[in-house]
Amino acid sequence: MSVFKFPEILYLVMSCRQDLFEHEETVIKDTWMKFVGHGNVCIIYKGNYEKISFSSANNTLYCTSDDSLDGTFIKTQEAIRYIRDYVFNDFDYIVRTNTSTYINVGLIEKFLLDIYNRENLKNKMICGDISVLN
Repeated sequence: MSVFKFPEILYLVMSCRQDLFEHEETVIKDTWMKFVGHGNVCIIYKGNYEKISFSSANNTLYCTSDDSLDGTFIKTQEAIRYIRDYVFNDFDYIVRTNTSTYINVGLIEKFLLDIYNRENLKNKMICGDISVLN
């Protein structure tokens, strides 16, 4: 019989270097981000910075890739690579979203907890494929 465990989840929120997005980041921090629990982490990432860096003070990843709509995929790829290289081993799942999305953290964590504790679903990709990062 396996031991019951809470999965560790990284919430990766794509943002942009514009005033509107900074307001949305504040809304996220004041609403659903407060409910991220069980040792899970929420990181906001945005582009158009000179050097990739991470601020643990505000849980923000500053990427070098383009912040435009066309640069969305590359910016996400850069963020996931950074997470994989520096913190990926600490997490069982990555939930990637945008600043304009409200996340029901309780439902996501319940869903992933259910999947994580089923032996036949362990280590399966739920949605998406990170093999494009290789």
